[in-house]
Amino acid sequence: MKNTFESRNYIIAILTIASLVFLLFNDSQLGQVLSSLIGSFFLYLINIIYQHHIQSEYKKKKSNLFNKFNKKKLINLYKLHPHSTIEKIKNLYRKAEEYEINEQYNQALHFLEQALKHNSDPKFIKSQLPLLYTEGKIKEVIELSIQRKFSSKEERIENLGFLAICYKKIKCYEKSKECLTKISEYYTDDQNEKIICLIDLLECHLSLEEKEEEYKLLEKINELIVRKKYYSGIFYLLNTYISYYLVKEDPIYLLKHLSISASLLNGLNKIDLDLSGSAAIISIYQFLEQSANALAKHRNQSYSIVDEDINIDEILKYVNKNPEKHENNLLLKSIIESFKIQAERYLDSMEI
Repeated sequence: MKNTFESRNYIIAILTIASLVFLLFNDSQLGQVLSSLIGSFFLYLINIIYQHHIQSEYKKKKSNLFNKFNKKKLINLYKLHPHSTIEKIKNLYRKAEEYEINEQYNQALHFLEQALKHNSDPKFIKSQLPLLYTEGKIKEVIELSIQRKFSSKEERIENLGFLAICYKKIKCYEKSKECLTKISEYYTDDQNEKIICLIDLLECHLSLEEKEEEYKLLEKINELIVRKKYYSGIFYLLNTYISYYLVKEDPIYLLKHLSISASLLNGLNKIDLDLSGSAAIISIYQFLEQSANALAKHRNQSYSIVDEDINIDEILKYVNKNPEKHENNLLLKSIIESFKIQAERYLDSMEI
């Protein structure tokens, strides 16, 4: 508003000066020439001021658009996997930029608004969260998840669960407990989601060294996993203990759980896993490769670890010499591929 007011004052002042010059020199030939030159000059100035005013208004409206759609919800499209929907959104941004360069501001605002609208669409954001998670962009996932809007109770629960996983990943256990407490209100013991919720709570107890609560909860979790034959729960529980013993720097118990994990994963190419199980396996693979590489450097000393529960050879299979050809990466690749397929499904459902 201030810029508009100032621009109008400039224009009024210029017109006043031009009028005075015209009155003073109107009768002389010199006056007519001066009036013509000054008139052209002031018209030029008026045009510059007007253009400055238009550009200021455009920048203001552009800023308002970004605020409307919340900059934090926007995802960098150029880092994402190719898809026709993403290409269409990119094209909208390109058109907005072209119109801005050509000073066609109304059209630029129109295409920018369309691009921002689709870029912040809940379906679009949901399609990208698992992919961002696999790339290790946990804080970005948390930011986007917090700002998501939900059309159903199921979506809200799913988001809380995914947030709990992310908070756990960055060891923010109090926040994780908040999410898990909300989730626990929705489920019964007969549901797999309740098991995941309990395992996450178990990790909070582990990290806070609440031993009594840990043992009671672990007993209940084992009973539910066996009864339900819930494979994702097994890997999720293993990953929980692996993460814990890694932090505690307890090599014996760490290797025990890695050995169990390696045995379970050995020869496993296909299994019905949910998001929690898939995320756990990704984490377990990373732990196995790191441990295998460390053990391989000290192979002789590794075999000196005497414990019938630890199979060093199983872990050493995960030495990461060539990630692209390593047979133990097949399952990991299939999980990430399933995330991509899921993302494409959401993107296909968007109308642009």
